[in-house]
Amino acid sequence: SVKETYAEISDKLNNNMPENNISCIVPLTHQSLQGDLNLAKWMLEFQSQSNSGTPIGGVILGGHEHVKIHEFVSDGGSNEQTVQVVKSGMNAQRAAIVDLQFENDT
Repeated sequence: SVKETYAEISDKLNNNMPENNISCIVPLTHQSLQGDLNLAKWMLEFQSQSNSGTPIGGVILGGHEHVKIHEFVSDGGSNEQTVQVVKSGMNAQRAAIVDLQFENDT
């Protein structure tokens, strides 16, 4: 499943390269919107368990639906981290440009 793959990749990257401490994995999916929303909720829960209770949020780039979609899934916590679900539509009629910015914690 997508969740198992996300967890496996996250664990492998952080265990094999702890000095890098991977900040973000961007899933590229082709599942229903509901599947991506469920994955976003799960990502926040997984991040909370892996990062001492602090999710970092993220983005899912998805396909499947034939309309453009931009949804935000929040962890509901005090830091209000979100995972954004972005779907650009069908048949290359439009493109999604996603800029990711990270804060340097050091």
